[in-house]
Amino acid sequence: MIKKNTRRATKVIDLMNVLVAIDQNGSKTAQQIGEELGVSRVTIARAIYRLRIEYLIVIQRPIGTHKTYTVLDWGLLDRDRVYAYVNHSDEVGRKSPVQAAP
Repeated sequence: MIKKNTRRATKVIDLMNVLVAIDQNGSKTAQQIGEELGVSRVTIARAIYRLRIEYLIVIQRPIGTHKTYTVLDWGLLDRDRVYAYVNHSDEVGRKSPVQAAP
């Protein structure tokens, strides 16, 4: 049971890493994001799909020859909390970026 929860937490951290990678330094292609995070383009596509469905994030799809992704709306997530979550993902007792601010 602990391993399953740990894996789920890791997946959430991975999703947040993809989201931050897209948001940082403007638009990026799936290949650039994959190289930055060390994952395949298919993994990036799956993460973007989950972000859209589970957190209602609006990510602009690649259009034309540029084929870059851009975060247009953070949906259920708070941008500052996501960045804090990613930057301090190894801390114990961190708050989830989806929790409402007190």
